[in-house]
Amino acid sequence: MKSAVLFFILLLSFGCSSKKEIAFKNDFSTLKKLGSRLQKTEKIQLYDPEDKKTKVLLTATYLSQNNINKKIKNDELFVVGLYIDDNQTKVIDIENFSLKLNAKTPKSIEPLSDKNKWLKDIPLVSEWSQYYLLRFAHIPQKSMILSINHNIYGKGRATFAKVAKYVLSKKAY
Repeated sequence: MKSAVLFFILLLSFGCSSKKEIAFKNDFSTLKKLGSRLQKTEKIQLYDPEDKKTKVLLTATYLSQNNINKKIKNDELFVVGLYIDDNQTKVIDIENFSLKLNAKTPKSIEPLSDKNKWLKDIPLVSEWSQYYLLRFAHIPQKSMILSINHNIYGKGRATFAKVAKYVLSKKAY
């Protein structure tokens, strides 16, 4: 009788821990994906020329497709968040900015809603920003430069890599 009770207690304890392990694995896989996207995220700040305060904050996440050595030439995709701190401008309009990837304009710019699937795994999502999916033609190089230009707030740029950035740099980290 004691062995049956002991077996039943062990069975219950293992059953509970497996549920926790499954939840832990799900949380870990979500965090792992978010962490890899965080490594492919950069921010660009544009400043007011008079008071040197940040007026435009652009966050860009490169949606890497690991197509460096493959023959498939997929488009380069970015999710771009745009926040403008300007009292005169109440509407965020990406058309007022010039965005280029390695000096090439985007093939398409698609506004994203707050519930869009692309924003689910993107770090640094803010309710004050407007988000867009930018599609650029394939870039064969391993590193890319995303540049933004505004007629009042100036220029900014961020470097993205299709491989780990330390592979491209000769500097020690």
